[in-house]
Amino acid sequence: MRAVMALLVCAGCSLGQMAEDTATMRAHSGQFRGRGPYQMGADEYAEDQNEFAGWIDARLRAGLSIARMNEELEAAGLFDSRTTGSTEAGFLTRISEEPTDSTDLRGIKFGIQTGPCNRDETVLLYAIKPFTQVAKINGERFDAQGYWLRELRAGSGPDRLIASEWTPSRCASNWSNDIFRVDRLTLRGDISNVFDKRRDVFGSDNAKVEVDRDTATFEYTIVGKADSFWPTIVSRLRISEGKVIREAPIATSYGGFIEEWIGMGDAEAALWSSSQAAGLHHVLANRLEEQSFDWKAAADCGDFPPIREIEIQASNSGETTVFVLDGATIETMGILAISDHLTPTCRRLDINADPSPITEAPKQ
Repeated sequence: MRAVMALLVCAGCSLGQMAEDTATMRAHSGQFRGRGPYQMGADEYAEDQNEFAGWIDARLRAGLSIARMNEELEAAGLFDSRTTGSTEAGFLTRISEEPTDSTDLRGIKFGIQTGPCNRDETVLLYAIKPFTQVAKINGERFDAQGYWLRELRAGSGPDRLIASEWTPSRCASNWSNDIFRVDRLTLRGDISNVFDKRRDVFGSDNAKVEVDRDTATFEYTIVGKADSFWPTIVSRLRISEGKVIREAPIATSYGGFIEEWIGMGDAEAALWSSSQAAGLHHVLANRLEEQSFDWKAAADCGDFPPIREIEIQASNSGETTVFVLDGATIETMGILAISDHLTPTCRRLDINADPSPITEAPKQ
């Protein structure tokens, strides 16, 4: 491990002068540049990450602005100036303010290039009064895959939630296996992760992330099993006594509800369906694990209470399944039953001409 160095912040330096800690950081990170497609190891990254975080912390405490810090790093040649090709390990990314939605918490984001097409970002959280660093958050403990921060929101109060979305570092991709995580930050400054889940999401869309006291909400677009339909999923998570309780709604449409229910584990699926439907979940989920499906038909079966039947057909096996859904709103929606045929007395809906019976929410 490197010895902890004395940080000599040169607040009054011109761009032609280099502070001692900047020169040391440049020398340490420089060992990775010019080595071609080199990928940092976990220990190498941890040392650079801690050094960069300490460098930023010293300047924040000295009253330097983010713009001045970036000028100092640029003058030291720590940013990659190339406009083409994949960036080498050892370069840094510009420091930026990260909005937190909290009036008493400041977020500072920085990144380190760890290898070709890999960049790992870190968020430092500071309490405003007194000015104190209270947390350091990453998408996950570093391995060969870095993660970029996409969204971060912080709650308020002495025992607050920090909700964030992280996407895998990549050169190009429309879909990504994002990490959604919730951390709890206590008044003493202790931080612990209470939720961490990966989902395949549409890469160009950031999730909508909100924190309200003991509840964190993520709303995002997933890779659907059905062609040409990318449903919006809602993960509303209430944290109570260390337990994560998912609350309604779980999707913004009939089709999204079905997609999300199929992808759940058996125990969770039972919370959103009748015992009859829950008993068929395991077989149905296994059947559709390796194949997509098509929306085949839909029907309305009454207004009080509103019942909708939706039929799907597995793309490979051709097997059909009918979901019977009840609920006047997305908050009350559930799977009432699973069948192998539509009810003859129900009113058929032309989903080829109008897909809204699949893609929209119940009419309220």
